[in-house]
Amino acid sequence: MSNGARHGLGVLAGIVAIPALTALLIFGADRITRQRNHLAETYKDGSVVDGLVLLGVLAACGLLVALLCGSRLSPLASLIAGAPLLGYGAFWAVRPMHAMTQLGDVTKGHKYATELVFVSQSGLVAVIGAALVLASFPPSRWRSRKADASLPFSGAAGERPVAASWTPPGDVPMAPHQEAPPLFERPAAPDAAVPPVSGGGRHAAGGPEAKGGEWTQTYGPGTH
Repeated sequence: MSNGARHGLGVLAGIVAIPALTALLIFGADRITRQRNHLAETYKDGSVVDGLVLLGVLAACGLLVALLCGSRLSPLASLIAGAPLLGYGAFWAVRPMHAMTQLGDVTKGHKYATELVFVSQSGLVAVIGAALVLASFPPSRWRSRKADASLPFSGAAGERPVAASWTPPGDVPMAPHQEAPPLFERPAAPDAAVPPVSGGGRHAAGGPEAKGGEWTQTYGPGTH
């Protein structure tokens, strides 16, 4: 699907979503009003069916908002659906008395006039509108989704799909065989041994004999 067709469907979805969200909100407000009136009259819970119907309506409203904010749908869908709701909710937040007067003139004698006022005063319309408008800002939603050249990985075990244009690389040449470096050899011992030291280390053999002190020269060695 081209990007233009995607945005065109987004515009159509946003236009259809406005009355759909309005109908769900008004119908949900009607069920809440009935539940509150029943509690005020009997001080007892209503039937379980009425509660499940109300829960289903609220869930359907949340599901529709989630679909409009989805990444697969054009951001124009959430923008077109959320901008009027946000503007209407902001008008009620800033000028509530003026908004109530204008709404009363428009919905005079309408069956769901009370429910529409309840939804407008609750701020739920502004919250939903803000969520839809803010969901339209991410740039990733505005880019076209063209098919990628590479096939996605399915995640299942087995061989991965290979593109037709991909060719396997040739055999990688092996490095030439190299000999191991020679082990370290200790140097050979010298042929001639070092002459031992005599005389308590005072002189080497074959050297001049050291002269004794004054006592040794007078009385000779070994005399005490």
